[in-house]
Amino acid sequence: MIIGKKEMLETIEVFHNTREEMLENRKQLVSEGWSDNIRQTVLGATLVEMHVADQEDFKRKYPTVTIYEHGSNYYTNMPYVFCTKHERKVDAKNEIQ
Repeated sequence: MIIGKKEMLETIEVFHNTREEMLENRKQLVSEGWSDNIRQTVLGATLVEMHVADQEDFKRKYPTVTIYEHGSNYYTNMPYVFCTKHERKVDAKNEIQ
């Protein structure tokens, strides 16, 4: 086996209350060294809406996040939240053992 490269990535999942807040948060995260949103469909389309199956459980875990009651497109009417996922390389010196 020949390992050509080894990287450690730190990943965060971020919930946003509005589309506008999401755009501002993404800009801030990129300026802090995080990637832009990496959530994608199998075909590569960017995902920003995450369906919420159990609203009570979600609200218990994240009480300040806004849940939208109806999906934004024709194919779904499930509740959803705005969610993005970001990653950045971790400095090997700060690696947790």
